[in-house]
Amino acid sequence: MVLFGVAAAAVAAPGGARAATAPKVDWAGSVSDDLGRVAVRIQSAVAVTAIKAHVVTLAGVEVATVEAFELHSGTALNGEWRASGRLSLAQLGNYPLTVEVWTADGGYAHAQSAFWSLRYRLRERFEGVAAAPETVDFRHRTVTISGRHLVIHPSANTPAPVAGVTIGADAYMSADGTEYPRQTAQGATGADGAFRMELTLAAGASVTVNSVVEAMDHSGVQRWVGLVQTPTRLSVEVDPGTVRAGTAVEVRGLLERQVDGVWEPLPGQVVRAHWELGSYRKPVGTGEVTTDAAGRFTTTDVPPTGVNELFAVYRGEGDSAFYLPCTTTVRDLRVQQDAVVQNFTAARTGGTMRAESWRVHGFVAYPGAEFFPADTNVWIQTSADGVSWRTLTIVRAQGPDLDSPREFTASVMLTGGRWLRAYVPGGPAFTDASAVQKLNRPLGRLSVDGTGRVPVPRR
Repeated sequence: MVLFGVAAAAVAAPGGARAATAPKVDWAGSVSDDLGRVAVRIQSAVAVTAIKAHVVTLAGVEVATVEAFELHSGTALNGEWRASGRLSLAQLGNYPLTVEVWTADGGYAHAQSAFWSLRYRLRERFEGVAAAPETVDFRHRTVTISGRHLVIHPSANTPAPVAGVTIGADAYMSADGTEYPRQTAQGATGADGAFRMELTLAAGASVTVNSVVEAMDHSGVQRWVGLVQTPTRLSVEVDPGTVRAGTAVEVRGLLERQVDGVWEPLPGQVVRAHWELGSYRKPVGTGEVTTDAAGRFTTTDVPPTGVNELFAVYRGEGDSAFYLPCTTTVRDLRVQQDAVVQNFTAARTGGTMRAESWRVHGFVAYPGAEFFPADTNVWIQTSADGVSWRTLTIVRAQGPDLDSPREFTASVMLTGGRWLRAYVPGGPAFTDASAVQKLNRPLGRLSVDGTGRVPVPRR
């Protein structure tokens, strides 16, 4: 160990021969775990023989000098030197340092920096800090934070309890990506340094415990309080299951939580719901409903046209982080637009009594539709009684654009039947549509020769 003090400085006092290269002071300050002790790091071409550290106030008034140093680590050419004793100053605070260094060949350096200071401050130590209980749920939200706080004064560097120190607990809460407002609590230490305080949490939390003291190098501790989430379930009904476009439907639901193995209503919670049609989404009503005292909710809304799915979700947001999210889906709610067959006509164009030729003509329209099918096919059908129908042909109705009435025409051969019908099958987004014509056909037995002439009745 290299040890020197004031006497060593006299060997090479200022004004003596100068070394070719002066020593270099890399930094000066407090020892990190012993703030009342000065440390200096020095590089030199020859051995360091003396060090003097001047401790001054921010106003430049010198309050202490330190001249007794010993090598702590490294070598006399490149090492860290620490003061042999601790300072005892009248006031806590940060004190700028100026350092003088002498070397064996008369080298000298006088150094200072705005970044060098004696951090003559209190330190703290926490012991036995605990959060009880270690988890919270919807029935148990209050946590007690307790422990013991010790203060370390820089003049002694010995932990000791101090009564009346304010201790703060800061809870940062989050769940499912949601951040909740920070909650804080404060307590004061007793004569033995013990403290105790309570926090009421809205979710699991990271709790930081620290002292609220000026001139203190804080070294707070953290404790994690876990979150126990209660299972939930959501059921939804939509009535009716198939409606015409523009018709409001009633959406009913029930939200429950599982407590001790039993499902019970979960009141006062927000449920979100939307209609989904392919990639299109539409909120149900305002998009949010709140469960009543029985855990139920009811709302009405006009769903979009087509085959919808209703998605409902409970996310456990806000003060509801204690509950697990849940979802439910109602599928195949059909909302149909109107389709109509307009101006359907049927005219006989020829043929015989065995087989008649008829021409049919008409239009298919979608009044008030939000969207339109790409293709419209029309079934031309015949019936003898207007009840049972047989398809003669299928033709495509076409128009100048999607939202204009679509025209169709066809020629068919009839070998019987007194009715013709144009029928457009519906689908998920459109109703069925049809129009019927009762035919004005000549009466009589069919001719044997097939000429279509009506035979003279026998008398």
